[in-house]
Amino acid sequence: MKFIRCRPWALCLASILGASLASVAQNSTGSNPAPAATFHAESHQVLLDVVIVDRGHFVPGLKPADFTILEDGKPQKIVGFAVHQTSSTPPAPAAKFTLPPNQCTNYQIADPQRPISIVLMDVLNTQVQDQAYTRKQMIEFLKTLPPGQRVALFGLGTKLNMIQGFTGDSDTLVAAAKTLLRKSSP
Repeated sequence: MKFIRCRPWALCLASILGASLASVAQNSTGSNPAPAATFHAESHQVLLDVVIVDRGHFVPGLKPADFTILEDGKPQKIVGFAVHQTSSTPPAPAAKFTLPPNQCTNYQIADPQRPISIVLMDVLNTQVQDQAYTRKQMIEFLKTLPPGQRVALFGLGTKLNMIQGFTGDSDTLVAAAKTLLRKSSP
């Protein structure tokens, strides 16, 4: 048997939902229609991500006292503050492993210091007149990727297709992106 730990508010919400469903079930057999249930929610903490730049350059050294958060014109206390920044020098690539002779693999070591990204070209929901422009902008973006940035390329038509698996080679991604839209749009 598996036990799941829940927060008190989750148990309270489950109790309210259970009571509401029981009430609806009882009233569905009677002649009185059930009143509409109203739920109220309250949050004591909100997560807010902020990027501070000056003429396109990251501004380091900021502290909570440098910010003012207002809600309905009233100052709010900042209870948590963290700075997330990357080093200006790219991290060294992850260590490679060697296989014995006559063995091969397509396994790639993921570097925990670098993010992985997925680029999706949505041909199904993008207007036909916008698809060529979107493809061109995607190719320009892929050309400017930093070396080693692992990206996979997917296309969404009548089904989801992987156009190019994860690679850190911008030229490979650009070549794969150029194959998009060769077929007619669904």
